[in-house]
Amino acid sequence: AKREIGIKRILKKRHKRESRVAASDTIIKRPKLEVFVICCRHLPKMDMFGRADGYVVVSVGDVEQKTKVITRNYNPVYQQKFVFDVPPLTDELTMEVFDWDMVGSDDFIGMVSEPLLSAQTKSEEVIRKVLVNDERKFKREACVKFKLRWLPEDYDEAQEAIQRGSRKSLDSNQRSSRVSFDDDGLP
Repeated sequence: AKREIGIKRILKKRHKRESRVAASDTIIKRPKLEVFVICCRHLPKMDMFGRADGYVVVSVGDVEQKTKVITRNYNPVYQQKFVFDVPPLTDELTMEVFDWDMVGSDDFIGMVSEPLLSAQTKSEEVIRKVLVNDERKFKREACVKFKLRWLPEDYDEAQEAIQRGSRKSLDSNQRSSRVSFDDDGLP
């Protein structure tokens, strides 16, 4: 039910955006870039107590998206996918890795940048980049792993979400239809 509400919101926003564009009679299609953040490795301990609570901020142009925070882990696995509408004259993607703090500001661990051209040359390959922090040196090199790919022009995010949701509901319906019976024929 929550997924359907989210899909309806996406479709509603898209409809509003399309009606505004239709009013101006100019449709500018921006290329879509998919960024799949896999994991970070060897994050340093930034706080006096506890372990690293890392998250990644991915930005393309002026748009930023953030992964979930993985607490108490030096090697967090995110497995999160983001889709960006790439604005004109944008040629680079940046990722900043932070250590989340409950009190105060989050600690900057490091950053990487990757040219968008590598989304064509290294499509579907895992890219491993060492985090750069000019202010601090760490004992081990922390890194981030991710994949990049350009999406086709006819890519529809809402339609993909509906298909993923219908597959999940189909799987759950198949599971619920398999009922075991006792010897007397009752479930």
